[in-house]
Amino acid sequence: MKKVLTRIAFGLLIINIAAIILCFYMNKFTYAYGLMMVPLIIFTGMGQISKLKNDEYMFEKLKKRDIY
Repeated sequence: MKKVLTRIAFGLLIINIAAIILCFYMNKFTYAYGLMMVPLIIFTGMGQISKLKNDEYMFEKLKKRDIY
C-alpha cells in the first residue's frame, strides 16, 4: 500500500512540475507561482508531522528511563 501511494505522490509531483513549466511557457506567471506553493505547503506539512513524531518518541523514551 505504501509503495502504491509513493508512486501516486511522485506522479502528482511530476505532473505539478510539468504544469509549472507549462504555465511559465504560456506567460501565466500567477498560476505558476501558485502551483509552486502547493509542493512547498505539502513538504512543510510533512516536516511538521515528522517533527511531531520525533518529539513524541523522545518524550516516551525519556518517560521510560527518567534520565536526560
